[in-house]
Amino acid sequence: MTQNVTRLYFKACLKCGGDMYLDRDVYGTFQKCLQCGRIVDLEVSPTFARKPEGGKLAA
Repeated sequence: MTQNVTRLYFKACLKCGGDMYLDRDVYGTFQKCLQCGRIVDLEVSPTFARKPEGGKLAA
């Protein structure tokens, strides 16, 4: 059984000072502002987070 728990973060939006809530979709977890709609990603997909061969990032 899956439980839906809504987490609210009051006055957490850096753009408008509005309230944000925690949500998740197929791309990962994010916070979304209730007032202005700003979205902040909280997780990075492992597909996009991989380092290139050799372990060094391009400058």
